[in-house]
Amino acid sequence: MKKKINFSIIFPGQSKYNKNRLMKLYKYDNSIKNTFEKASEIIKYNIWKNIYENSIKKIKNRYFQPIIITISIAIYKLFIKHINIKPKIIAGHSLGEYSSLICSNSISFKNCLLLIKARGKLMEKVSKKKFSTKLIFGLTEEKVTKICKKCSYNNIVEISSINSKKIITITGDSKSVKLAVKLCKINKSKKILSVPISVPVHCNMLKSIKNKYFNLLKKINFKNPIFNIINNIDAKNIYKKNNIKKYLCKQLYKKVKWKECIDYIIKKNVKLFIEMSTNKIFIKENNNFIKTITINSKKNILYARKIITK
Repeated sequence: MKKKINFSIIFPGQSKYNKNRLMKLYKYDNSIKNTFEKASEIIKYNIWKNIYENSIKKIKNRYFQPIIITISIAIYKLFIKHINIKPKIIAGHSLGEYSSLICSNSISFKNCLLLIKARGKLMEKVSKKKFSTKLIFGLTEEKVTKICKKCSYNNIVEISSINSKKIITITGDSKSVKLAVKLCKINKSKKILSVPISVPVHCNMLKSIKNKYFNLLKKINFKNPIFNIINNIDAKNIYKKNNIKKYLCKQLYKKVKWKECIDYIIKKNVKLFIEMSTNKIFIKENNNFIKTITINSKKNILYARKIITK
């Protein structure tokens, strides 16, 4: 009998979602609808209605974060309904770590959504300034670090995530980010994209709320995850019951080492990545994946099942 392929499940962070693909999945299987209805009851907010009636820019951060988690969990439930095989390791980019913890039975869907909603409120209160986050393509971490330092004399802009060797996320107040983007273009950045986040993320600005957030975390009884989850902060240690609160609190204000997470997973002999997203986010960002399948259509679900179970 042929040995089953080692695969990893990966979850996106705060990113744009594809409404058309989500609608097709919604019509394909009622597990999507059920997850959205449950989440809406928990956070007292009609998620499905607001996704389709409002643009991403109009949705407050306190609701946008639970929306992303709900989409990830809905897709995950659809996946395991059709392919109930244990992954070798899972990981989530930024907010995606919370999705990983839900799917690993470390925290309940309800408790996580309420926690994330409260986290979003805290992040909104950090500053009255306007913030923005940008994806910088084609420049190294060293180059982007130097640019951020040049642009942080009066205000702040810093690296918030290392997505791949030459895809870096920066965050900060809008004026500083705008200046950093200008310098990145001068330094021949291949492309620069906006990320739909209106608050600072994974930066020192958020240290001011770390104690309040840790107090929220202390109220939750986390369990040992049933899957191995590699954390964003050091990209080495696996989540355990006794370190979850510490890592989640640090993740609030420290940069995400996503590239290192992916490198770690590949070294564990993983041959396939399954992405729980409506968009092909990680396929575009990383060229070192052996194979990646995004669970955003019936066709891809069937294809994933074929690859995993062959």
